[in-house]
Amino acid sequence: MLKRTQSEELVKIFEKACEGMAEKGYKDYDFCGMEWDDERDKWEVTFFTEHGSISFVVVCVTPANNGYQIS
Repeated sequence: MLKRTQSEELVKIFEKACEGMAEKGYKDYDFCGMEWDDERDKWEVTFFTEHGSISFVVVCVTPANNGYQIS
């Protein structure tokens, strides 16, 4: 969870999620949104793609000691 004054962290979370999309082989996608999952303590970042049979892809990003990691 982030405080209102930590908006720059959203960019870091988004960039980490984009790394996850690249690792999964997606090259062309659009950002749909992100939300914090209180139960699992992770960010769920949703993208839309027309690549393959899956339209919506969710990349989970968790806080780590040195920033964020794909989970």
